[in-house]
Amino acid sequence: MILQSTFPDWTPCFSQLRPGFSFPRIALHFHDRFLARDAHRVALAVTPRDIYLTPGGTWKLGGFGFACASPPGGAAPCEYFKAGGEVPRFPPAPDLRYAAPELTGAGGALAYRASPAADAFALGCVAYELFAGARDDGSAEPLLDVRDNSAATHAYRCAHALHGPGGKLAPGGPALARVPESLRAALSGLLAADPRARLDPSAFLQGPFFTTGPIRTLRVVERMLELEHAKQAEILAQLPPMLAPFPPRILRDMVLPPLTQVSRNPALAPFVLPSLLTVAEKLDSVAAFTRHVEPVLAPMLAVRRPPRETSPS
Repeated sequence: MILQSTFPDWTPCFSQLRPGFSFPRIALHFHDRFLARDAHRVALAVTPRDIYLTPGGTWKLGGFGFACASPPGGAAPCEYFKAGGEVPRFPPAPDLRYAAPELTGAGGALAYRASPAADAFALGCVAYELFAGARDDGSAEPLLDVRDNSAATHAYRCAHALHGPGGKLAPGGPALARVPESLRAALSGLLAADPRARLDPSAFLQGPFFTTGPIRTLRVVERMLELEHAKQAEILAQLPPMLAPFPPRILRDMVLPPLTQVSRNPALAPFVLPSLLTVAEKLDSVAAFTRHVEPVLAPMLAVRRPPRETSPS
């Protein structure tokens, strides 16, 4: 794959994805770096295999080799699957397990046309796989099982899976029973068969799953660097008790990097230190502390002159 050859230390990371905290970061990255920047392109490859993790803990979306231009508010022709029958693997085509129904001929006048709604459907398929399709052995069952790589099978699977009211998965149905209740309605909206009825990713990210509890805390921490110092100090002063729900891996990989960057401002050291000690206390090994926390903590403890106070108010 091109990304792996260009960035050999980036790793495809489906095995490292976790439904509770990893998926929101993927969704936010997808929205902020692709849809929300007026790219006017449809990726056609939002799949677990196209999600990468950098050594610094940053999520990246790859797989843009299939991307096509999409006019604002419109759709572009997509002829990868127009011939019907088995989709040839060489030259490659987008993965049918994450393809929206309209891409293989459903949708009447919208058949074989790609719009950002197709990527929204693919994001919904990734979410379904993480939450509802997870097996005990660590693997996952996709929403659309198209193992024969046939466009006809894909069309059949879509009709079979999306048979609820309005051509959606019913939020209260058994298919979404393992999905958090606060996410069910929004996920059902992403997986609407009709692209015109599909939930926009911006609205998806405004749902209660993303705007309350630990997920909201992660969003606040990740975006803290964009704020003024006084606002950063205010967030840091409230942060330690908000870190209680997070496991060590999330604290190490998602919370500690922003804290590290903020700690480089000496004036914020008194506000960073309590959160940093909270993270250190919850890490699961001395080695993790030595590798991840000590390099941040040591310069702060070496400060001899008290930094100028930055008011959290």
